[in-house]
Amino acid sequence: MNAASSLTYPARFTGADRVVTLTGEGYFEVAKDRQHPFKVNTAKQQVTVLGTHFNINAYPDEQATRTTLLEGSVKVSAGSNSSIIKPGEQSTLRNGKIGIQDVDLDQATAWKDDKFVFDGDNIQYIMRMVERTLV
Repeated sequence: MNAASSLTYPARFTGADRVVTLTGEGYFEVAKDRQHPFKVNTAKQQVTVLGTHFNINAYPDEQATRTTLLEGSVKVSAGSNSSIIKPGEQSTLRNGKIGIQDVDLDQATAWKDDKFVFDGDNIQYIMRMVERTLV
């Protein structure tokens, strides 16, 4: 879990799905269990996985929700839109539309190693990232 983030989950997973709710940013390594898919809900999207390593950036003060895949595959859904991303790709949900692009995995997950990596980001975004670590 990154700074200024929270994860809500039940004391025990019951039923067919393992569902958690994320606010902010989290990195996940999910054990494969085809009988019980793992789902991460954010304010604007749902990510469904069967077993994988991925990062979700869903801070309320950001214009986009980003899901970055390191290993495996995930399905990103928002309303009636959905896309499957592959390792090395990032989905960006903005204004209800999902875009897919290749991404620098080290930059997208640097926070989990207590690092900042910026490349072409605007100063407002950089300052929001720095501000979260000071809280």
